[in-house]
Amino acid sequence: IYYNAGDVKELISILENLYNKEKDKEILYNLVFLLYNYGDVKDALRYGKILIENHNPNLRDILLYSNILYSNRRFYESYKVLKNFIRNIDDEKDENLKVEYLKTLSGLAWSLKDFDTSVYASTKLYQMNKADLQDFIRLYTYYFYKQNYQQSRKFAYEGYEKYKAQIFLEGYVESLFNLKDYKGIVDFVEKEKIQISQSILVFSRYINSLLKIGEKEKALYLVSNALDKNFSPTILAELIYTAIDTSDQNLAKYIVRKYSNYENNLRKEFGFLYLFLQNGKKALHLLSNLKS
Repeated sequence: IYYNAGDVKELISILENLYNKEKDKEILYNLVFLLYNYGDVKDALRYGKILIENHNPNLRDILLYSNILYSNRRFYESYKVLKNFIRNIDDEKDENLKVEYLKTLSGLAWSLKDFDTSVYASTKLYQMNKADLQDFIRLYTYYFYKQNYQQSRKFAYEGYEKYKAQIFLEGYVESLFNLKDYKGIVDFVEKEKIQISQSILVFSRYINSLLKIGEKEKALYLVSNALDKNFSPTILAELIYTAIDTSDQNLAKYIVRKYSNYENNLRKEFGFLYLFLQNGKKALHLLSNLKS
């Protein structure tokens, strides 16, 4: 009644007196909630700490106190309050509260560089079919930098199917590339009709993969067509490194014959290419002037 009438201060005073008399957890929760929403963060923190330390808190209590700490820019404490409850999360019956908790923990842990905890929470959300864009980004990124490319491939592909985001497109192809699944890259790019304008990185990996599976003529046609329309140092560099990596003398000579006018744009790459072709004089000229 007091709340609806707008006399929140009076209601807070009543709840304080009631709690001091009865030490009832539900009264304390409502007091903390009112103080927080009324803007009295100092008292909300004081009573919130009592709620957490003295009253066997449930998930609702944990979320409230964590939010109060966060709003006071006490981010690490907010995160610790959430993390300390993690062992109990599987027992929570309220799915909405559980999702709120996991999303909050995942985001806060990630921002504080506790990637293991963040991924644990995002994985729980994924298992509940509640993972969002940020969860898929965290899952893909975590496993990619852990060099678990099977897992990064999985989350990048599912993320791309769901959101069509650039990070997943490139992440999926890079994961396949690290797994040496060159045919998988070719099949995916052709099935999805990925154009060079969508991602130079993906296109360069596609060209590399075509060469790796023996489709040299197709690869060179696509590269020539792409470079003639709009020169890309990334694509040409990928072609150079592929020639060196596969010990393809014919491809290396083709690159020199057709693209040597770009030597000054890619001094290091052409320097290595000339070394591969045993043209030490040209290689030394390009590599010795890298700094200048």
